[in-house]
Amino acid sequence: MKSLQELTVAEVEELILPAYDEDGEPVEYEYTQTYRGESYTSKVHLDSWNAWQEVEGSVLFLPGLGRVEVIEADTGGEGATDMQMVFQVTSLIDGFQRLFAIEGYWVSHDGGYWEGPFHEVKRQTKVVTYYS
Repeated sequence: MKSLQELTVAEVEELILPAYDEDGEPVEYEYTQTYRGESYTSKVHLDSWNAWQEVEGSVLFLPGLGRVEVIEADTGGEGATDMQMVFQVTSLIDGFQRLFAIEGYWVSHDGGYWEGPFHEVKRQTKVVTYYS
């Protein structure tokens, strides 16, 4: 088994999506979310990028990858056209982290589509000045 550092972007994408078992059924993962101080455990089938969008902020443990979390899902919405979802993947062996993203677009009459390329990204700080 390759380490997280050795995996190509395509191999990471393959391990993240789609997640199907040997019978061709979507794999069901359990995850915990916190809402108003209460923790809730739910299950999700990771058979689409939209399923990942639903678990933003939750931690899932995937075989061959480790700890996977959607740390940002900017889904555009009314008045916006671009979307981006960012994944933080952390190795359970040595704690090594990598960030990946997929882009999409928003269509006001039909919702969002995650069709952009899955690629590795780097965290950058952006300074913005506002005047009021």
